[in-house]
Amino acid sequence: MSIPGRSEALSVDQLELSVKLIPSLISTDLILESIHARVQKLILVHDKQGKWWLNDIPLSSSDDNSGSQVDIYALFERLPDFVSIDIQLTQIRDLFNNIDYLIQKSSLNSSRREEQLTLAFVAQLPSVLGQRFEFYLKGDALHQQVYAKAKHLNLVRLLQLAGKSGDQISSARLSIQSWAELENFRLLRMRNVSTLTQLQLNNKSAQKESVNIAFRQKIQQQSESW
Repeated sequence: MSIPGRSEALSVDQLELSVKLIPSLISTDLILESIHARVQKLILVHDKQGKWWLNDIPLSSSDDNSGSQVDIYALFERLPDFVSIDIQLTQIRDLFNNIDYLIQKSSLNSSRREEQLTLAFVAQLPSVLGQRFEFYLKGDALHQQVYAKAKHLNLVRLLQLAGKSGDQISSARLSIQSWAELENFRLLRMRNVSTLTQLQLNNKSAQKESVNIAFRQKIQQQSESW
């Protein structure tokens, strides 16, 4: 599939669209009820300036106004009622650190019924980055709940992808489960159960043996503080 005005084609094996016929005729605009897509390959690029691209589509604004607020629920309202996307291969080209990663399988599913929305994203990460990653969201325009689970995340590599320096850490693997409550898509409270393994620091005076740590966190907003 070639996108007009774009240099790189999007490789899609299957695309099924369901149209709301009567609303589309009334509004004289195409209104989709559902999308099902099987994507053969996506390319995510982390360029040398630290910006992210999907194929050759920029994922961040050039002026990057951090003070602007994004209406996330409005974004959901623009989507069809049902979305199902299976991605066979995601290639991450990290030009910033000159490393490539391949994610073999991932899926994104969302639904919206009577102002209730759900979102699920699951990916099997390459072993150099981690293992299985899961993210689930459900709620409405006002209240939302989130659950996330990740296994054996490579913190050094993920910090590099985020454009952060991991020079102080030589190795670390994180497994985490998180439960969060949001209001208007802003965090109210969160609970984490985490295990940090194979932790080694790049400090010459630090011990060379790796350290394993298990910890629990509870974060809650009270007035203007946490």
